[in-house]
Amino acid sequence: MKKTILLVYITFATVAAYGQQGSDFVILRPTENSLKPDTVYGDIIFPKNGVLINASIQTADCKKKYSPNKVIGFKYGDRYFASVPYTTGRVFAERVINGEIELCYYSTEIQNTTYAGGLTGAVLADIGISLTSFFYIKSDKTKDYMSVPHSKKKLIEKLAFIFEDNESIYKQIQSNDFKINQLPELVRKYNETKE
Repeated sequence: MKKTILLVYITFATVAAYGQQGSDFVILRPTENSLKPDTVYGDIIFPKNGVLINASIQTADCKKKYSPNKVIGFKYGDRYFASVPYTTGRVFAERVINGEIELCYYSTEIQNTTYAGGLTGAVLADIGISLTSFFYIKSDKTKDYMSVPHSKKKLIEKLAFIFEDNESIYKQIQSNDFKINQLPELVRKYNETKE
């Protein structure tokens, strides 16, 4: 009887402790010392300007920051941000579609006209153009997220294989009518056929 009460108390205390830490988390990449990813639970501190340089999380013990190179991804409320390859390192991109194929979007949308400078910066900011934006795609056929090329020809060469098992979508990507901005809808259609 005492063992049962003790077990119930330990279980309740553990659940209560995790509940107090928040439902946000950061998934860390495996290190040399561990083969499995580690998860840190707490409250994500999301930057007010929306510029994600690090994943900052407040745990019961302290505030911790992790660079995109050390993280697989993190959850902030209902949003998920994946660490994706970018030039010589990694950046955080928000997942816009979850499923068999995941699609993330990264943008360096101009927050302030001083980034581009002068009249050009003001015009770009007014019409909402991003200087750099990429979709990133991942499936069980890829090891990591892959940047979706802006060129339709390169997209077909590098990524069409992901859709090969769905003949209709595969043909649609290869058609002359396909535009890169249609990719999210095709990924949604593909995922719906896999449910």
